[in-house]
Amino acid sequence: GVADLNANSWHAFRTMATSGGPAIEALGSLGGENSAAFAINTQGQIVGASEIAGGETRAFLYDPDSGIRDLNTLIATWLAAGPIGMTCRFPSRV
Repeated sequence: GVADLNANSWHAFRTMATSGGPAIEALGSLGGENSAAFAINTQGQIVGASEIAGGETRAFLYDPDSGIRDLNTLIATWLAAGPIGMTCRFPSRV
């Protein structure tokens, strides 16, 4: 999911079952202001989008064991050179 942290910042999160009931864990970002989670698999891996420090949006993979990683660093160089059909725009405040 995505949580509205303040007037200009959104962050990806996941929910987990705990002995005290559901809990929310923020996934962070790849160094930018915003991130959003889109899908999760049975291993708890999450894919989404995050801004990097320069404001560019990148796809990410979150793994419970290794944290959030930039997918551009995990795929072949020829794929990283251009867009692969995913566009993500974070909402802006008016």
